Amino acid sequence: MARGRIAQGGKSILFPASALARKGAYALREALQGLDLDVIVAGRAREHEGDFWRGVRARPLEGAEWPCQLAAVVLPALVEHEPRPLLKALAHGLPVIATEECGLGDVCGLTTVPVCDAQALRNVIVATTNGCFA
Repeated sequence: MARGRIAQGGKSILFPASALARKGAYALREALQGLDLDVIVAGRAREHEGDFWRGVRARPLEGAEWPCQLAAVVLPALVEHEPRPLLKALAHGLPVIATEECGLGDVCGLTTVPVCDAQALRNVIVATTNGCFA
């Protein structure tokens, strides 16, 4: 994980998980269709082989260091037992978009979205990035 300061900005969001259904990857993939954003995927596991992120500019997180600028950290998980990356993002002042299932409660900087609601997720991502990437 990053040692230095991480600032809000840029055209990338961090998905701090693997491309798995329980982590909300399907909803995120659908929500990002047509947006001018990159998704940086922290995990290596995938639901299936092939181009899971088709239609979305996605790349793996290289090493453990987060980029120095991120538009937001997004985890629309159906279940999350260890939300440490979300807490790290909040500590750096980054916007976090997650589901209530991530267990963070009512925290400043956190916007919650319903599970499996790609349209609500898209709306929040667009609003959080000030519509710059729509």
